[in-house]
Amino acid sequence: MPFPSFTKSAKVLDDSRLRKQHVEAEQILKCLRNPNAKGWKTHPAVLQWKGYEYALELYNYAISEECKSRGFKGRATTYPAMLVMPSWIGKEEIHSSHRSRLLFKGRVDAVCSTLKKNLKVRSINDWLRMCNYPEKNVMKLKDVLRLEKISTERKLTIEPNFYAQYNWSDIDTNPYVWPVKKETVSLITNRLSHSEQTNKLLYFRHFSNHRCWF
Repeated sequence: MPFPSFTKSAKVLDDSRLRKQHVEAEQILKCLRNPNAKGWKTHPAVLQWKGYEYALELYNYAISEECKSRGFKGRATTYPAMLVMPSWIGKEEIHSSHRSRLLFKGRVDAVCSTLKKNLKVRSINDWLRMCNYPEKNVMKLKDVLRLEKISTERKLTIEPNFYAQYNWSDIDTNPYVWPVKKETVSLITNRLSHSEQTNKLLYFRHFSNHRCWF
């Protein structure tokens, strides 16, 4: 989430990441609501929403609405009438780190797209594996620098970074800052569970009331 506002966060995403956020939000909800879930259970992206499933539903609703506004088929989502918001929403160090990662991912996208078009390869990941590079979604700074050097040596003009258009001042090499880390899993039990949220709810009836997040 690059911003405290769910709607603003959705609007700045590129098409691919917007749709991916929609899928991942649903996966996280299933993970949180299924006691037998495996896989992502201890990932910080999951833990930060534990006890705040209704808030995640609201985020997913904003993502779905943005998908529909761009002509994509959004999955059926519900607009929650009541929720408790996570305390980390609004903490600038967290939102700034997410903007930084988007800038970095945009940089990866730009150089990979440039090479794919000029090398005329069907799959950039196949080409990366063949050249002993990690796949696109797990690249480090050193890998991007090498690819940018290859592009320069081939006298290729690297495509613009999608996220450069926003003129964010965040540095694209900063890491994620998570409100919850894997080693603090035991502390999560102190948070509100999904069933307990009904005892401490905030009620909202109109979009205007969500200005802090929408």
